[in-house]
Amino acid sequence: MLAVIGLPILLCGGCGLMTFGGNDQASDTTTTTRATTTYAAPAPASPTAARSTATATAPTTAPSQGRSSRCVEAPDQYVAVIDAAFNDSGHSLGEPWAIRDGDRWWIGGHIMEGERRVSSADVWVTDGPAVFALSGGARRNSMLVDGRDPLGLNAGDDIGLAVQSCVTGR
Repeated sequence: MLAVIGLPILLCGGCGLMTFGGNDQASDTTTTTRATTTYAAPAPASPTAARSTATATAPTTAPSQGRSSRCVEAPDQYVAVIDAAFNDSGHSLGEPWAIRDGDRWWIGGHIMEGERRVSSADVWVTDGPAVFALSGGARRNSMLVDGRDPLGLNAGDDIGLAVQSCVTGR
């Protein structure tokens, strides 16, 4: 179990499930399965969290020219989950933007290795406490579960394309 910004993270390398939660504890003998085990995530209090803490606050920057007014900085708690799930520990999420759609957050960003872009405008989505990979780069480069079948969503859906536009500024 990892701890990122004070939240325990549970990785299931074989199944790709990654969930996080508050005070729940997993024992070393617990087996996690994709279908049944999740840990409750703290509900974001607002669209984005301050980058240095786990406390949610209002967005610190307005969307730049070319971005939809729906684009906001991606919530820190989800960026931390995505960063911790990359197959290569040298990868990180760059230019993380998000669109809130009901209870879901659609998160887009570039997969970076230092200053080098590994993959462009990839897409993840939240469903409850879990984060799912939708785009090809997100699926190939992370241990997160492919959300296309279980959620019936796709990076090519209208909102997936919209969050990609948030990242690219187009």
